[in-house]
Amino acid sequence: MNKQNNLGEVARLFFKLGCIGFGGPAVHIALMEEEVVRRKKWMSPQHFLDLVGATNLIPGPNSTEMTMHIGYERSGWKGLVVAGCCFIFPAVIITAVFAWLYQQYGQLPQVQLFIYGDKDGIGVFPGLISMFSNANWKIDGSNKQWVTVTSAKGRPVSLYMNRPLPEENGEDAKAQEALCGYLVQNKIVPTVTINRGHSYNAPYTIEQMSTASKIVFMGSCGGYRMIHDILQKAPDAHIIGTKQIADAPVNNPFLKLIMEKLRTGSNIEWIPFWHELDGMVTDKIFEDYVPPHKNLGALFIKAYRMAMEEKESE
Repeated sequence: MNKQNNLGEVARLFFKLGCIGFGGPAVHIALMEEEVVRRKKWMSPQHFLDLVGATNLIPGPNSTEMTMHIGYERSGWKGLVVAGCCFIFPAVIITAVFAWLYQQYGQLPQVQLFIYGDKDGIGVFPGLISMFSNANWKIDGSNKQWVTVTSAKGRPVSLYMNRPLPEENGEDAKAQEALCGYLVQNKIVPTVTINRGHSYNAPYTIEQMSTASKIVFMGSCGGYRMIHDILQKAPDAHIIGTKQIADAPVNNPFLKLIMEKLRTGSNIEWIPFWHELDGMVTDKIFEDYVPPHKNLGALFIKAYRMAMEEKESE
């Protein structure tokens, strides 16, 4: 037998099995037995079973080891390498394609920040932009109505902020409407909503925010009192709000920390998160902010809704 001449058929067989061999080792080995023993008769059934027994004694994935054993039997050391590579290569490519598709179109963290075109909003906006002026982030300010911040390192995450255009002629509202339309058109679903406006702006944020919001930060005075309206719009939201005054010394560190957690793929557990945020904030108004794990109003509303749904289903 000329083992060198058999390399081509070894490569073709195991590349085919690598493409069609969906399932675990049991499926792969059954396909190999069908091809190697029954169709091509490269070895006897007993010899095939001996190889299966040998692979069970060796640590590692059995089907890949069987591939290499058969490749070695057929074409020597070169066959071992060729068979292993051809069997694994399709899975590598398929996995890479699905990973790329997920990165491009999957449910990745998306954050939307609503800001308004009053004096305070216009004044605070440059600070929000400068917060992301580092190597971890890319800032796209090419659009006249909004700014997009995307992660340059770590997990893909995007922040969409409308520009605080003058409110006197409703330009800020038009910018928010345009941004919301862009997100819908491109099937971008924000799961984090940030409100950066006065208390009288909060209803407009709630009206426009995504129903899929899982975290809602009300950076406006008395945002805690908007719990009911927020849960009406986004029933699964974890809500952060203040009972009294809201201001940039707390709002900015929160935005910075939540974006960093999303970028690094860290779990957001509210008790340690709040402790870490406490270390970043120096203003005493932080004491008025209510985190989700202490938001008894929201917890009660969610529990009541669940109880009513269970009662209706009986």
